[in-house]
Amino acid sequence: PGRPGGLTGRARILGLIEAYEQFREAQGLPATYQVVYAVLEKPL
Repeated sequence: PGRPGGLTGRARILGLIEAYEQFREAQGLPATYQVVYAVLEKPL
């Protein structure tokens, strides 16, 4: 009942944000990302 659960709780996300702040530089937070696109199909 109620709201569906996510992959992790709000407290854990806020803790991650707080811990990541130690890496902040004048230009902002350093970060990289990768984009992956995949399509899986079940054989007929």
